[in-house]
Amino acid sequence: MATDLRTINIRKEFVSPDQTSKTVVAVNDVNLNIEKGKLVTLLGPSGCGKTTLLRLIAGFEEPSAGDIYFGERRVNNDAPNVRNSAMVFQSYAIFPHLNVFDNVAFGLKLKNLRQHEVKKRVEQVLELVDLTGMAKRAPSQLSGGQQQRVALARCIVMEPRLLLFDEPLSNLDAKLREQMRVEIRDLQQRLGITSVYVTHDQIEAMSISDEIVIMNSGVVEQIASPQEVYAKPNSRFVADFIGKANFIPAKVHDKNTAEISDIKLPLKETIQLPPPIRRSRWWRVLKR
Repeated sequence: MATDLRTINIRKEFVSPDQTSKTVVAVNDVNLNIEKGKLVTLLGPSGCGKTTLLRLIAGFEEPSAGDIYFGERRVNNDAPNVRNSAMVFQSYAIFPHLNVFDNVAFGLKLKNLRQHEVKKRVEQVLELVDLTGMAKRAPSQLSGGQQQRVALARCIVMEPRLLLFDEPLSNLDAKLREQMRVEIRDLQQRLGITSVYVTHDQIEAMSISDEIVIMNSGVVEQIASPQEVYAKPNSRFVADFIGKANFIPAKVHDKNTAEISDIKLPLKETIQLPPPIRRSRWWRVLKR
């Protein structure tokens, strides 16, 4: 399948805010290969480098090392406005002095499209995001969910190759967040736009992603489907970060046997421990 986005050994260093003579590595040799039409989530705790990586892809930051490709085109030196990507920001970033129509049409007007073409495309995308009849409303007259739809429509109307999301639902209440993530996923699948989605919410990532990229301290810990990340975490960090985990000290005797609380057990991917360790729950032994 065609690849829409590749990063090859991408690295980003910043000058330390505490000691200007030192650098902080925010993204450390990250390699991604995102297929056309997929929604891939960058997931991890605050400060893990996921937003920095998204900004590198968008062109808002320059990599210290490595390469970024959109298809076969290297875009390291391309400005954000010529990368054929669009970003939905956490803060919506819609213009308060423009109505819904003009917010969505802003990018099209910069491209000097004819007025009838602009009107046609804006009306189509407003219908797509369920904002028909709201074209003349000011942003202040919209709910948080409707404002986020405007921000999404403004990106989609440009027909980008790559759609980027920077924690777009974090300012919404819990119920609206659930509704909007379903709508975003449904829209992404209908349009078939390759998307990169940043979040620190495990449930959000598990519910909308084709693949999840789990990051920790600037490094990619695991890249896999939601099912595989949950069932087969490849490190203690991933197991602890995804869902709920219980860790039991164990002594490995050989490649087939481990000892837990003086009980020798076969070393398999998933085992059921005898009482009193089990307590009617399933436990996982992670090989190191």
